[in-house]
Amino acid sequence: MFHRTIASTIVWDASGRDLTVAPIAWFLLHLCIGDTWNTINNIDRRLGTSAIVVLFVLASAANAVIQYYKVAPMAGYVLAPLVGWLVIATLLVWNIWAINGKQAFIPTKHTYSD
Repeated sequence: MFHRTIASTIVWDASGRDLTVAPIAWFLLHLCIGDTWNTINNIDRRLGTSAIVVLFVLASAANAVIQYYKVAPMAGYVLAPLVGWLVIATLLVWNIWAINGKQAFIPTKHTYSD
């Protein structure tokens, strides 16, 4: 977890100690997507939707690494292991989805008739 703090501090310092720069905003977007995925996967238990959304988590992390690297290459290197972990997590999520009945990717509302 400290790698995220260290990388963000490097970007913050390299950007004139401004928190409103685009790379930090991209990273915050990644965190929001990750929190949304966490709710879908662990609270709602929508494995199909989770399998799709985890791809956005991975893509947003890769984008954050690229954006950090553009500002300060060291920050990109420090944040890069996040992408490695998320590749493993993505494979795990897709395997869990596959072995648990392959739920629909888009949640459906069930209607009951008498």
